[in-house]
Amino acid sequence: MRRGWFGQRASVCVAAILSAAAFSANAKPPDPQGDPAYWDGYHKALREMREGDWQKAADTLTQTEQLARGDQRLLLARGVARTLLADHENALDDLGRAQVRDSREATLWSYAIAAMTQDLRIGGNIQPNPNPPRRRGPGQDADPPRRAAPFLGVPGHVVQGGKDYPTDYASYVIYDMAMPYRAALEARRPVDAAAFRVVKTTAGRWFANRMLTSADLANRNSAWAKERAEAGRLAEAIEIYRFARAHYPLDADLAAAIADLWLRVGRPATAREEFTVALTANAAHVPAYLGRALAAATMGDGRRAAADLASAKALGADTATAEQRVQKTLAENAVEADPHDVLQAIDEAALKGATVEQLVADALRLHRASNARRLRYDEVYQDALRSFDARFRADPKDAHAMLDLVDYLLQESDNRGERVEPRRGQVHYRRAYDKAFELRRAMHYADQALRLLPGSARPMLMKAMVLAEQGQEAAAVELCESAMKAADGADAQAVRLLAQFRRRQIGRMLIPPHADIQQHLPR
Repeated sequence: MRRGWFGQRASVCVAAILSAAAFSANAKPPDPQGDPAYWDGYHKALREMREGDWQKAADTLTQTEQLARGDQRLLLARGVARTLLADHENALDDLGRAQVRDSREATLWSYAIAAMTQDLRIGGNIQPNPNPPRRRGPGQDADPPRRAAPFLGVPGHVVQGGKDYPTDYASYVIYDMAMPYRAALEARRPVDAAAFRVVKTTAGRWFANRMLTSADLANRNSAWAKERAEAGRLAEAIEIYRFARAHYPLDADLAAAIADLWLRVGRPATAREEFTVALTANAAHVPAYLGRALAAATMGDGRRAAADLASAKALGADTATAEQRVQKTLAENAVEADPHDVLQAIDEAALKGATVEQLVADALRLHRASNARRLRYDEVYQDALRSFDARFRADPKDAHAMLDLVDYLLQESDNRGERVEPRRGQVHYRRAYDKAFELRRAMHYADQALRLLPGSARPMLMKAMVLAEQGQEAAAVELCESAMKAADGADAQAVRLLAQFRRRQIGRMLIPPHADIQQHLPR
């Protein structure tokens, strides 16, 4: 099987860069605490439930429970699996035990069982039906369940989502799965029909997907995604990688692996953005440079491809094979014409009655001709981080370079963007954005510069501005005053930084207290 671009590891052993000043942007998923066999069993059961094999999932969870008696995760998952199997008695027992630990989701699925059966059984407490079906006589069928059964609906607060589960998920479980099941029973329609099994499979898959996004399963999800990618199931591998990435959006290896899959499925633009995310997290990620070079070449952007190959080579990579592949791809996709000329040709072809297929081909040429000229803010930002990385490699103790980086991070920490549509939130120009992470990065370099330049006013003031952005106003003001005593008004640069700090303070004071509320109101 053809290996992906990311799988073709560069023959390079990059030394530990910036040993004194480096900030690790790779928030690696840690191994969860507890017995690995427990996590393996739990993860396997969720995978089986996701595939619609509820009996296997229930059996796996039963075996795993031997390692952790009464574990809420296992009880909830097994309760859901047994609900989908229509094993309501055992499902209620599991959900009732899970509900003891204040699990709203266990309550949700208990109400789903109540809607699917004739008795109200919430949390394992069985209340008899005060209006049972009447028997007509020997050999006669019982009356169908009457609507006067004790189930009167689901409380709104149970269907209403929160931090534990979303509203659309709860609504689907109750109103798309449980209620139609009850209606089918009342109408004496078969409940094992293929259409209804699809509904139950969707509910089970939704539950499993949500549980799989747990941070404790991140490493197992990554290994699972690699298995799917090696088996050629690329779209599924991308989806599984997202489970791991939910809690580690700035992990460079995860972003590069996802980008490689997008490139292999024929989505070079998406791959290029994901490779940029990886390089923003780690400016020395050689495979990401090589991957983005190929993605850019596929889009006809020779300028970006050449720049990334040069960056990889500067980090010590052997790029001979990569250059050959990029050049071959560029020869197939690059368009050297001026975009304005291509656009004019499209207009003329449309007026002459060109077919849709011809116009689509011309539109692709227009995109490829424009790609090398198009500005991408996320790549501009990453290029700036790469240039700082190069300065640090040249001199790991360059305190002024560190302070320049802190200044740049502060300027860009709000992430630029725009409102593309009314009633929609801000669309950021950078895909992966975490202001808290960027401020931690800025603080790291400010502390490093302060250690290299003890008693100097500039690093004190830069650190004060980072503290202010983090909301630590009192500490920021105190450090600012110490910086001015150290400068004593003789350092012009320190005076400018002080003015900048005061300007930020005034700006914060002018923000109305209800500004955060107003920005979320419809317009």
